[in-house]
Amino acid sequence: MIIKNFGIISSMTFIKNCSQNTKSASLCIFAVAILVRLVLINNFFENYTQSDGVDYHNIAVNIVHGNGYSRATTEPYEPYFFREPAYPIFLSAVYKFYSWFGSISYLSHEDPNLKLHGEIMLARIVQSFIGAGACVIFYLTLLLVLSSRVSFIIAFLFSLYLPFAIYASMLMRETLQSFFVLSMTYCFARLLISLNLKWNILFSLFWSLSNLCLQITLWIFPFAALFILIRYRAWFLAFRHSMLSFFIMMAIASPWLIRTYSFYPDIRVFKSFGTSLTHEYSSYISYLNKQTQMSQITQDSLNRVQHIWYNTSEYQKFENSFTGTVKTLYSTNSSMRLSIHDKLRSLFINFRTSWIESLWFIEMDNGRMHLRPHTIYMKGENYFLLIASLIPFVFGYLALPGILFFLRKTYIILMPFSYFFCILPLIGNEPRRALPIHAFIFMFSILMTIFLYKKVRRSVNNNSDIFNEHYN
Repeated sequence: MIIKNFGIISSMTFIKNCSQNTKSASLCIFAVAILVRLVLINNFFENYTQSDGVDYHNIAVNIVHGNGYSRATTEPYEPYFFREPAYPIFLSAVYKFYSWFGSISYLSHEDPNLKLHGEIMLARIVQSFIGAGACVIFYLTLLLVLSSRVSFIIAFLFSLYLPFAIYASMLMRETLQSFFVLSMTYCFARLLISLNLKWNILFSLFWSLSNLCLQITLWIFPFAALFILIRYRAWFLAFRHSMLSFFIMMAIASPWLIRTYSFYPDIRVFKSFGTSLTHEYSSYISYLNKQTQMSQITQDSLNRVQHIWYNTSEYQKFENSFTGTVKTLYSTNSSMRLSIHDKLRSLFINFRTSWIESLWFIEMDNGRMHLRPHTIYMKGENYFLLIASLIPFVFGYLALPGILFFLRKTYIILMPFSYFFCILPLIGNEPRRALPIHAFIFMFSILMTIFLYKKVRRSVNNNSDIFNEHYN
């Protein structure tokens, strides 16, 4: 009993001492996050990457070799527009540094032997630092609305959150995208507090980089205007700051957009932010995904359609989209039409699979990972692990009542989260797209846990030790 009490007292003393100094707390969070990621990158996915990762890698190699932004591994190096440029350019910077000490080479989709590529390990290490930096930015963001102690606890625990940390092991853009989204969250919160031009410029910078990493944040500026309007009750102020952000964002992204327009001179290329993954094709794949979820077509059929599209020339992708060819594929096919019930069910499935449902993952036999281990445990009739995995399942969904209870006190830092929350049913067919806001789902779950604990202790009306009232 004495040892147990000593452990609790020591833990509380550690939290109190760290949380009292922002620099010490940031360093502690960063160190723990780095340690977790360095362990993961040396033990998981050492010789596996998704097909997307092969393309990112080969584009980066071509940039370093002076072959332009292309995924081709032989001449002629056709210009590529299917992938947003931020992540391949990031990889190319890492690879350029590595090329001063060693050689870099292409990956093959058929046999991506990662162990032969030292540049990939260096990229993983750099991604580990970026992921750890994202945890620190999350902590600094929490300090704007929560007490130093609660902010430290949440950020420290999130630095251990494996489904976020594991992406440092992969040649995937989610770590970089999350860093950009968390950075623009912090900058917008500071803008909301002060209306300082510096924070607007920084917010616009990270917003643009986020769009150049994955364009799903492109239409966030109406939410920015709404949050400014809610705080200051001034229409013109909200319009001015949101439009200024939009124009700065577009100016930063203009080299990429001009490149695309020069390749295919049609104003409609701006709808998809300069990528050949057009809205027309996205709508088509969305229909196919819904058909797959409803078991009306097989996953193999979907994969075949995507494979054909991926291997179509870039010019033809734009041409098929803008001449109506893609739309014809599903608008004239009655079997592609879903009932309202099926559409709503599909949207619900997307939302559910995007939410936090586990605090760990399972590595599959094919090298992939499964972020919802309870489904695997259920199929394998491993009931002990099934029950254990349902505990974090419940923890994740504590965030929903947590949002209702703590929205008013935390709204300053919730602009990007609110945007993602609204579009989860639309983007959730790939759950990793929601990864940038898992930090805030995590926050609400812990706040709700604290609330329930205080209710049991009958001290729920005393929130002075939870919130930072300075900015509220």
